Amino acid sequence: MALPRVSWPALLVILVIGLSSLLSCKGDLDCGNVPPAWCTPQRDPENLRVIKAKLSQREDAQPAASPDGEHLALVSNLNKTPSIYEMNLHDSTRLRLTQNYGGDWAPRWSPDGSEIVFFSYRTRNYEIYVMNRDGSNQRNISNNYASDSNPDWSPDGSHIVFQSDRDGDSEIYVMKSDGSDQRRMTTDPSRDEHPSWSPDGTMIAFVSYRDDRASIYSMNSDGSNLIRLTVSHGHDTEPDWSPDGGGIVFISTRDGRQSVYIMNSDGTDAHAISGSTELNSNPDWSQDGARIILQSYRAGLRGIDMINVDGTGLRRLTDHSVLEE
Repeated sequence: MALPRVSWPALLVILVIGLSSLLSCKGDLDCGNVPPAWCTPQRDPENLRVIKAKLSQREDAQPAASPDGEHLALVSNLNKTPSIYEMNLHDSTRLRLTQNYGGDWAPRWSPDGSEIVFFSYRTRNYEIYVMNRDGSNQRNISNNYASDSNPDWSPDGSHIVFQSDRDGDSEIYVMKSDGSDQRRMTTDPSRDEHPSWSPDGTMIAFVSYRDDRASIYSMNSDGSNLIRLTVSHGHDTEPDWSPDGGGIVFISTRDGRQSVYIMNSDGTDAHAISGSTELNSNPDWSQDGARIILQSYRAGLRGIDMINVDGTGLRRLTDHSVLEE
């Protein structure tokens, strides 16, 4: 069968329209409901679930409490592209720390509060970055062609643990805080992700799918002594150690909803502390150990909440009526 002919004028119109669409897309990185893969972060959505659930308008996510308890680092799309902000917990004023077309996620404070580690898509590849707490001196420390994400500091600030798919599947890696000496810590063919370093530096908790569902495991900081901490009918994800190392907060779907749970560091006494009407994620322990800061969707609004460890005192922290400094 002969292929239909397309006249040169018609072909030229088609090319002009296509090029115009690409250029307009690249400018704001929004691109509507079905963007091109290079226009917004779409690579490996299972590995980077935070990107899979795209932020809609005016949302705050992924809170991290500062070591002094006075500020939060968080991700917000107040200016369309997910960026990292510092928010004062006393008056809710915020300062934008990152600004680029790629997007930045998962901020974590250094133990002394002087720096923030995060991951970014600014180079069209997910990389681990470190910056000063005021947003200055942003530098890529992972420098790898693969997807590197979800970093966390060692308690002495000398190392950073993170997840990477550089060897074919998502595994846990450790590197020095300057990016040198990058080492693989897990070797299972299943997915390992979302690591969290214990306050005494001896253990790393992480999520693994090696038992057909997301469960929380711990291992020594050298990769030895693997222990499964959670066994449930749901998925258990996003672990974070309590400041004294005695407990771990995490997200679980074992009760049919995405709830906040707390358990002892050995996996015993797991219990929910959030209500049945919220959709929760990204829990972070306050520095005094008395409260959990989390991302929550309730009453039709997504924002940052704080709740006492006994499940009382739920209150919203973010307010989009505030002005950026």
